[in-house]
Amino acid sequence: MLCYASRSMTNRNLLILLISADELITIELNHVVGSVARKTKIWEIAVRRLSSQVVAVSESMD
Repeated sequence: MLCYASRSMTNRNLLILLISADELITIELNHVVGSVARKTKIWEIAVRRLSSQVVAVSESMD
């Protein structure tokens, strides 16, 4: 399984791609205008959600 995450603070969207052998899940989060701290917090939440999906997919493959 390959996990790839990309972030651009100047972009209007944050994209997270979860790539496995048989599926491609794309999560797109709308950019929130605000401080860098707030944007970073949104990114951390997104990464936690992605991590949960990776664990779930890994467990289902066992």
